Amino acid sequence: MRDTKNLERTIMKRAAVLAVLAAALLAAAGLPRMALGGLAGTAFGLASFHLLGAAVAAAVAAGPVRASSQVMLKYLARYALTALVLYGTLRLDIGLFLGTAAGMVVVRFIVLLTGIFGSL
Repeated sequence: MRDTKNLERTIMKRAAVLAVLAAALLAAAGLPRMALGGLAGTAFGLASFHLLGAAVAAAVAAGPVRASSQVMLKYLARYALTALVLYGTLRLDIGLFLGTAAGMVVVRFIVLLTGIFGSL
């Protein structure tokens, strides 16, 4: 369990560093709303990643009878919330939407790279 928490912290730190660097570059390029969206999207992606880990841990502790229903409900809740966030940002501004979507992808990208190259 301790290794899981350390890996989660590593992924969060890497995603935060990448998001801040990308936001600084976007802001310097004259795209402040996209930079803000990227930071917000990364924060939301990290929260979703944490909720996914908590759902898996709860399912393992719950046993096989309740595990599938718990995981399914939390899965649907996370994706419904993601849809609401993306819809809300799209209604506000296309730059904010693109930044938010890119920020969410940053977290998946960091998870993928950490899985391939390890936590170094």
